[in-house]
Amino acid sequence: MTQEKKTYALGKHPNSIKNLKPIQPGEARNPNGRPTNRLCLTAIARKKLGQPCPHDEGKTWAEYLVDQWLEKAVKNAVYFCELLDRLEGKVTQPIAGEGGGPIGIEFDVKQKLISAINRLAARTGEAEDTQEPDEQGS
Repeated sequence: MTQEKKTYALGKHPNSIKNLKPIQPGEARNPNGRPTNRLCLTAIARKKLGQPCPHDEGKTWAEYLVDQWLEKAVKNAVYFCELLDRLEGKVTQPIAGEGGGPIGIEFDVKQKLISAINRLAARTGEAEDTQEPDEQGS
């Protein structure tokens, strides 16, 4: 008993056609994909932070951990810097050219950049930048 192998025209195989049907609103695109009830340590930690801490009566875990962090920040510069970054935000590092002056770009590079911007503006319908670079490259 030999079984004949069916051949289908390109794109006419039943499995291909089945995959081409549009997805209805509310239908999952990947029903067997990543599970939504997976273990999330951050969610568990957030719940725990509000609970009473057994190490220090009358304080929550969050209060206890902040106290520990502050104590370590007094003794260790690394903890102190981390604390400042969290409270005040990271310090920005300005970018400067040689000798601390402004960064300059060469005249031909600047011309190419302005031309590219003008072409993009023309394609998107925005107003063109009519300012042409001077010959000193500024």
